[in-house]
Amino acid sequence: MKLVKIVNWILRIVLFILLIVLVIGNLTTTTFNFFGIYTITLPLIIILLIFMVIGFLCGLLFSFYKSLELKARINMLEKELKKSTPPLP
Repeated sequence: MKLVKIVNWILRIVLFILLIVLVIGNLTTTTFNFFGIYTITLPLIIILLIFMVIGFLCGLLFSFYKSLELKARINMLEKELKKSTPPLP
């Protein structure tokens, strides 16, 4: 079990170093044009971070919706099961 924790920490450190290298390599400013309506000039890494957060939030929203659908389906099936099975004596 201890070996798994050590490997986990090594992978975290390597990922952190790779992210730092990515940030340092993308410090140049970029102009983002939103359909000609709005333009913003920010470092490329900030723009990437904004889109990553938006994607993460969209994923959470869709998974929350799917979770609600599944819970409703489970409740419906449980009610059907209670109706179809006779009570035990």
